Amino acid sequence: MSQPKKYVGKRGREFRFGFPNNEFYYKSPDAMKALFADLPDAIRNVETLVEEFEVYELARDILLPEFDIPKEFVSEGGRGVKMRI
Repeated sequence: MSQPKKYVGKRGREFRFGFPNNEFYYKSPDAMKALFADLPDAIRNVETLVEEFEVYELARDILLPEFDIPKEFVSEGGRGVKMRI
């Protein structure tokens, strides 16, 4: 397990969890195919699994509290992910 990184002077939060490298993000399908080029069956197996997922609709909208998003976090197209989907 990774050791916490020490951040001095962060008022009450001197430690936070740190990942061992910077590879913890979603990669594009092309990047994943290049990464697993030596294992073509792995890509085919994942594609088979994805085809078996069942999409479903919720009976009602999810009730979440309304809150203002700070300007520095608002994307160009709107209020965030919901606008991009």
